[in-house]
Amino acid sequence: MPNMLRRLHIAISLAFTAAAVLCTAYCLSIFLRPGNSKSGILTMTFNFPTLHIRDTLLAPGEHMNEPRGNIFDSVQSKLQSAASFAATAVPSAVSSAINDVETAVNSLIPKNCTLGTNYLCVGFSDRIDCSPLPLSNSHPISGALSNLPTEQIQSLQPLSESLENLDRTISAVTSQDFKIYFTFGLVSAILAIVLGVLFLCSISLEAFRVIYHVFGFAIPVVAVLRAFFGFVCFLAFLIPSIFLWILFSKCSKFPFEVEQGEVRAFCVGAFILAAIMFTLTTVSEITEKRLRSK
Repeated sequence: MPNMLRRLHIAISLAFTAAAVLCTAYCLSIFLRPGNSKSGILTMTFNFPTLHIRDTLLAPGEHMNEPRGNIFDSVQSKLQSAASFAATAVPSAVSSAINDVETAVNSLIPKNCTLGTNYLCVGFSDRIDCSPLPLSNSHPISGALSNLPTEQIQSLQPLSESLENLDRTISAVTSQDFKIYFTFGLVSAILAIVLGVLFLCSISLEAFRVIYHVFGFAIPVVAVLRAFFGFVCFLAFLIPSIFLWILFSKCSKFPFEVEQGEVRAFCVGAFILAAIMFTLTTVSEITEKRLRSK
């Protein structure tokens, strides 16, 4: 019987330590893999059409009093003058000015966005804007559209509303700081490795079952510590796994292309390993009690 218990403890400890090592590797991958901080969770591509506003720019006076957005006003007024006095003389100059305005207007339309562990980044035709998490801006994606001319905003209304809903979804989910959970999980997994190694060493010294009696209850210290670290890892990866699942399920309903990053896979993998660590400890104690009762 002692030999059987000894083999049981060795097998459980090896499996527990191996699961803790893999869990630590997944945690480190979340923190250290290039790109995870800015695009490790998801990438969304928006299919906004390119705006062609030549007719709007050269339209007669009834359009001049409509609100258009700051980036539009000064160039549009100059272009109206050029169109009035020099359209026939220098059409290439007018065409060039129109192209410049179209480029400026289309640069306000987001092309894609990426969410990582540290940043939400929104890509435009001429730049990428990144906001640190948790977000302080309630409209990080759709905010730039407010600078578009009114008639152009109306033409993009369905997609614009989708972006506003996406803003609310991402802001709600990223109100949680995922790094805190990942950090707790990493620390717990490392401590679980240390505990597993120490326990394997203690088996060779025949001191693998240290018991304290508290209020008349026999407390197996090693088993309790293993269960504790396994449970902390379990919770540390369960919570972000749920949030990421909610995020992906909601984002998949938007009319955009959605591609998930590797952080979710690492998080789910670490969660499964933490569940194995906790289960191994429970199974070990139940099996040992049954063997001792025979």
